[in-house]
Formats: sequence, C-alpha cells, structure tokens
Amino acid sequence: MTRPGLFTRMLRFGLTGLFVTGVHFVVAIALVEFAGASPPLANGVAFTVATIVAFLINSLWSFRTGFDAGTLLRYVCVACLGLGVTVAVATLMERLGVHYILGIVAVTLSNPPLMFVLHNRWTFRQRPAPLNCPQGSSG
Repeated sequence: MTRPGLFTRMLRFGLTGLFVTGVHFVVAIALVEFAGASPPLANGVAFTVATIVAFLINSLWSFRTGFDAGTLLRYVCVACLGLGVTVAVATLMERLGVHYILGIVAVTLSNPPLMFVLHNRWTFRQRPAPLNCPQGSSG
C-alpha cells in the first residue's frame, strides 16, 4: 500500500475521528441514560469501542498500512494512553460538577490532536525500505 501524504492522512484521520466521535457519543450516552453507568465508566467503554472502529479504519484507509502485530501493539499502547486521558478528563469534569455531555465534549476535544501526532509518528510510521544489496558477481 502506498502511504498517503501528510495532509491526506490528517484529513482522513479527521474524518475517521468525526465518525468514531459519533460512535463514542452514542455509546457513552446510551450507557449513562439506559444502563445507569457513571460518566467516567461510560466514557471509558465508549472510548474502547470507538478505538476498535478507529483502528480498523485508520489502518486500512487513513494511513493505509494494513495490519501487522507491531502496528497493533503500538496502536494499543497509544490507545491506552488515550484511554487514560479520556477517563482523567471525564473524572475532572464530573468533579467540577459539569454536565456529563460537556464532559464528553471535553474528552472529544482533548484526545484527537495528541492521538494523530502519536499515530502518525509512531503507530503508523513509515518504515524505511529494505536495502537491496547486490549479489556478488561471478566471473
């Protein structure tokens, strides 16, 4: 697969982010309203669901790297960092007495820039092409 240019990666990552933000909102609101979950727990679960969807779309479309174990491991590491940020922001907003919807908004505004930089530079980084050393000539 050919890696898209930086602007294309950012645009695709952003569009993917908008889609998975919708996934996040739907899951978090459903858990709070219908399952009685606390906002931090609901955001944590919503983040996890959205992260799975985002990995699939970003691997195949945004960064066009496909799947391999190393990429998945790096993605999980970055996602865990993002999950920590998500739960911390939601917890802070709850302790400040802010309505949980604004907490969800704060979560969705705080993570994307950090996630793009980490995924672009590390998770889906472009690997150098293998060196093709000429074979010794006979003769």
